[in-house]
Amino acid sequence: DPTGFFGFLLPIYKRLILKRVLQSASKVVVLSVQHKEHVIHKYDLKAGKVMVIPNGVSEEFYLDDSSDRSEIKNVLYVGRLQAQKNIPTLIEMMEYLPPSLDLHLVGDGELQEAIENMVEEKGLPNVHVHGPLYDEDLVAKYKQADVFVLASEKEGLPLVLVEAMAAGVPVIASDVSGTSEFVDDSGVLVNPPTAKAFAEAIKFLSQNEVVRSELIQKGREKARLHNWDTIVDQFENLYEEVKNANQ
Repeated sequence: DPTGFFGFLLPIYKRLILKRVLQSASKVVVLSVQHKEHVIHKYDLKAGKVMVIPNGVSEEFYLDDSSDRSEIKNVLYVGRLQAQKNIPTLIEMMEYLPPSLDLHLVGDGELQEAIENMVEEKGLPNVHVHGPLYDEDLVAKYKQADVFVLASEKEGLPLVLVEAMAAGVPVIASDVSGTSEFVDDSGVLVNPPTAKAFAEAIKFLSQNEVVRSELIQKGREKARLHNWDTIVDQFENLYEEVKNANQ
């Protein structure tokens, strides 16, 4: 979706430029099957031209299982602070949860000031807006987290979900296009994605340690399919296919 001061130009770019670029390309790479179906329909592409190659995750996110997640104390969100991500829902969620539980928001964006003001107005000292974090600081947040939440209204394939699963953090996400395809049975999908529904999902996981352990294991297995060695192999095969077709 359009964001930022020049966001109004995005629909024009898609209509006048992106469509021509995609139609003239030898191959088009997208992140998910749902994403593939969308671009085929929207930009009038042949199905065989569009390839699904998902995001990859750096090895540093694949943490061992030494973290103690026997109870849920820290909830984590990582991503842009923009309208599509539906951050106010996560803040309102905290009103349905015990004050002993902390929500950590990592990222920046045009709504950061509004989100900080919302947290202050609601008087929620257990909601922490950290701004952007990188490298070992970001990995440390995943290691600290007991559950990861994503309330987006729409997604392609959220890299942060792969990072969370790689780190052994169970995920709770809105049941929307892109997210639902990736999460499937490896996390909890929330529909409708309301503040109360997210709170109930967290309570459910906090009361079911066996389910949490199963989701952590499934998430780790799924995340392994997204390590960079696997993703690079897929791209190399694609480049070879394009090269041979053009010879």
